[in-house]
Amino acid sequence: MPVGRKAVSLFLRADGKEEKRRARPEDTVVAEALRNVDLDKLQQSGIDLTGLVAASDTCPERTAAQQADEPPFCDRCHQLLHHHAGQPIMHPDVESLRKTIEETPYKHNHVYHVLDAADFPMSLLPRIDRLLNLAPLRTKNRRARSETYQQGRLMDMSFIISRSDLLAPRKEQVDSLMPYLREVLRDALGRRGRHLRLGNVHCVSAKRNWWTRELKEAIWKRGHAGWMKNPRNKYQKNFPWLGIPPSRASHSRRIIRTTN
Repeated sequence: MPVGRKAVSLFLRADGKEEKRRARPEDTVVAEALRNVDLDKLQQSGIDLTGLVAASDTCPERTAAQQADEPPFCDRCHQLLHHHAGQPIMHPDVESLRKTIEETPYKHNHVYHVLDAADFPMSLLPRIDRLLNLAPLRTKNRRARSETYQQGRLMDMSFIISRSDLLAPRKEQVDSLMPYLREVLRDALGRRGRHLRLGNVHCVSAKRNWWTRELKEAIWKRGHAGWMKNPRNKYQKNFPWLGIPPSRASHSRRIIRTTN
């Protein structure tokens, strides 16, 4: 992506040096004249020149150093912030996720389909289990298998509704909505959703810390490889970090891989 703004190009310079503002002869004349002026007498006469003195005494190098500590906005963020225009960011699709899962050396793979409570169930992919060649979702039949291996691998899926604090102000109220959320999800899955058990639906709120510990423990106990398919929402960037408990993140056998 070409860099068009001067602030970004200066920040990305290899030498790391900031260009100094060139001193003009007029600035020197004004600075010398202000040094010989008694500001107190001028203020008594109703003339205030403190603004000119502050502007003349400001060091350009100090200002540049302060601005260098803060990285500027990229061209895309600048266009979005000031001009309300921008190009969409490329995200990996379901096909790329399927190919990545097929290349994993892990025998057990679990996909976490993250749904957003703000537009639930609009962020659902109805046929994600078939698109990713996952095991069929467990039905209401009591003889239905809890685990199904395909080509020597166990690949199942769970649904996680994030930002559940938008559904109700209290955790107990959100918990009471679980039967309703399952029915809405069952309707969104279409005709085959009527026969699904949907015991793998969980709510979580990273902001309120609701059910985050339970989710971490479930991910840790399940182990092996976990994959997250989350909607393209800027708030969701905080969610994948809930996957690995901090005290166990260095463990080599249990990993979490995320994808947008």
